[in-house]
Amino acid sequence: MIAFVFGHDLCIMRAGVRALIFLIAVGMLVGKGGSYSPVQCLESERQALLSFKQGLEDSKPLSSWTSNSSQDDCCLWEGISCDNKTNHVVELGLSAYQLGSEISPSLLQLKYLELLDLSFNNFGRIPEFIGSLTRLTYLDLSGNPMSGTIPSQLGNLTSLSFLSLGGTSENHGTVTVSNFRWISRLSSLKHLTVLAVNFTTTSDWLQSIKIIPSLTRLDMDECQFPKVSCTNQNQLGGPVFPALEKLYLYNNLLEGPLPNSLRQFPKLLFLRLDNNFLTGPLPNLSPFLSLGGLCASNNKLDGNLPESIGQLRNLKYFDVSSNSFSGLVSEVHLMNLSRLYHMDLSFNSLTFNLSSNWLPPFQLGTLKLASCTMGPQFPNCLRTQSQRLTVLDISNSSIFGVIPSWFSNVSSNLGYLNMSFNHLSGMVPNFSLKLDDVTYPIVDLSYNQFHGAVPPLLSNASELYLSNNEFTGFRGFLCTPNDMLKVLYVLDLSDNLLSGSMPDCWVQWRRLGILNLETLRLKKNSLSGNLPSILNGSSQLLVLDVGHNSLNGKIPTWIGETLGLKLLSLKSNEFYGSIPSNLCHLDSIQILDLSLNNLSGVIPSCINNFTSMAHNKGDEDDTITSIYYPYLDPRSYENDAMLMWKGLEYKYDKILGLLRLTDLSSNRLSGQIPATLANLVELVQVNLSRNHLSGIIPMNIGELSRLESLDLSHNQLSGKIPMGLAKLSSLSYLDLSNNHLWSKIPTSTQLQSFNSSTYAGNSGLCGPTLTSTCPGDEPVSVPSNSSDGNESYVEDGEDWLDMSWFNIGIGVGFAVGFWAVCGTLAYKTSWRHAYFRLLNELGD
Repeated sequence: MIAFVFGHDLCIMRAGVRALIFLIAVGMLVGKGGSYSPVQCLESERQALLSFKQGLEDSKPLSSWTSNSSQDDCCLWEGISCDNKTNHVVELGLSAYQLGSEISPSLLQLKYLELLDLSFNNFGRIPEFIGSLTRLTYLDLSGNPMSGTIPSQLGNLTSLSFLSLGGTSENHGTVTVSNFRWISRLSSLKHLTVLAVNFTTTSDWLQSIKIIPSLTRLDMDECQFPKVSCTNQNQLGGPVFPALEKLYLYNNLLEGPLPNSLRQFPKLLFLRLDNNFLTGPLPNLSPFLSLGGLCASNNKLDGNLPESIGQLRNLKYFDVSSNSFSGLVSEVHLMNLSRLYHMDLSFNSLTFNLSSNWLPPFQLGTLKLASCTMGPQFPNCLRTQSQRLTVLDISNSSIFGVIPSWFSNVSSNLGYLNMSFNHLSGMVPNFSLKLDDVTYPIVDLSYNQFHGAVPPLLSNASELYLSNNEFTGFRGFLCTPNDMLKVLYVLDLSDNLLSGSMPDCWVQWRRLGILNLETLRLKKNSLSGNLPSILNGSSQLLVLDVGHNSLNGKIPTWIGETLGLKLLSLKSNEFYGSIPSNLCHLDSIQILDLSLNNLSGVIPSCINNFTSMAHNKGDEDDTITSIYYPYLDPRSYENDAMLMWKGLEYKYDKILGLLRLTDLSSNRLSGQIPATLANLVELVQVNLSRNHLSGIIPMNIGELSRLESLDLSHNQLSGKIPMGLAKLSSLSYLDLSNNHLWSKIPTSTQLQSFNSSTYAGNSGLCGPTLTSTCPGDEPVSVPSNSSDGNESYVEDGEDWLDMSWFNIGIGVGFAVGFWAVCGTLAYKTSWRHAYFRLLNELGD
């Protein structure tokens, strides 16, 4: 399967088209000497456009299209351009207007239409009649949730120079092609984009495209094709696309080594091969002296990087990240790349072998070398990269020592800096970061050995990751006024050596209206005191994790009143008092962990207001997992949390957004488990263990149909185990031990699958998983010396009753009863006389 992707220059082309439409509109309004020279559209074409609008599901975006006498000139309508001599509509550009329904055949009245752009709307199919608009030179229907077959009538559009068709990633493969031979008739075509189209029923698609002599760019993204291997020379061999300049094979099932036929692209400027299954080494690149961009990331390529890369004097973009390349990268690989701007070699096994005095011939804007060996010294080659460098990633690169002082010159333009997972030590220099209206710096220095205080200038960052270091202070960072401070979305100082009370000095941040935290993580330090009140009102805060500290006091009521948290972890602190009912206002909460504190009182019955635990809200819940800023780096920060799961503590990150759990364990909570707990049907884990809870287990707990883990152990619960637990097919961990439960364990495959430790410490429980049997369940053996050998049994569930002993019991009972009455009458004279007088009276 082959696919090609939209590129940056397609956006430029669209922008150019819109600029052209604007200039034409201005030309229609301004005549000689600046006087107004109206261009009045033709009535038939105006009515055709109104009919097109009428057929839309939502026509509000076309508010200027009206029959009102003051706006009846359709040449002045939004998205319309007319010829200033003939008054015919020649361009209809409505990209990304959120228009829907079917494309109306009324457009056939626009016989002089040259440009039709309905991309990125909600149209459902490509109509056949578009093939009759033979004057079209530009047709873009891409980015619509289309289905059905691409009509072969489009082959009549022989004047086309630009064609973009297909569906979207969401409806991948629902647009199909029965044959593609008609594409070869478009002899003027220069740009062909086909998105998310299913070609599996045709085998001539590539041969048909190869016939087009003028094609300079070919994009086929997320398409489905008959299985194609890059070694298939019948497919890719021969005089392939002699004019082709940009070839994007993206997100495919291409496999095997790169073919030698790639050398037959003499004018190739940009080649994308990323997200495939290509194997083997990169070929000799010396024939591609015009190549300006090569992207082969996310494949299975291996071997050494060819030194011929150093001969590509026009190379600006080079990305072979996430492969299996190994060996050395020397000065020979880089010596002639004076125009190089973007280089990404991340996630390979490459080792840089550069002399300490080597000066790179380029000024990079993006350098990503994650998991490449750069050390042990801090790479001196970065010293000259101070003019344009905005993205630098040298994480997990075996770098030791301190950050040199000259790095402050390099950092001045940085918008993204990642030095995590190295062996850097010392104090972090107070280096500056680029900060303007469009750049919000991201800094990741986690998993090093930095110590001392967090430098104040790092408060310019929008995301700051400093976890797993040895920082001892952050008061200056938080409390130093900084007029340049814009936003702080993520602050992660987990796993450091911070101590003392949490600073409550962010008042200047609030005054500037810039306390925009979405994630605050300070877990595993030695912080004490109360939660700072400055967090009160931080409505954007989604994740608050201060677990494993020495914080104390009562849980502030404002947490539930002003915050919109999705994750709250106060785990393993010294909070006391009751759980405030105000927490029930956290209707977006997905993970609530208050375990290992000194909380007392009852569990609020209003917990059924945790609506994110009661209803699946879909994709919007992903915000707990990631915060995504695409400007600088195409990656998202993954929140994580240490959570008790099935009795053990695990670190969760990628699937964190899928979890719904409540952990109130190891406190001093009392009272009953509220029945409203069963309303939280999205819960996958409930842990209320090691408290002083009493009463019964809610009988409706079986409503928690997605529950996988339930721990109610070490409480004072009584009563029977609810039958509803027996129907929870997803339940894989259960601990009811050390309570006062009694009666028989409900019979079910689910509950019988747990071992005896699940129910231990409940003296009144009985059943097959325990050594104690329930009354009436005792097996009764048949005497081996039975006189007549005739035994009969009655089956009752799993219990059997020996009928021979039952018959013996009847006889003994009759004898005892007979002698109890008759013996008394024989020996008691007064009773005997009274008995016979009663019989005489009854006889009368």
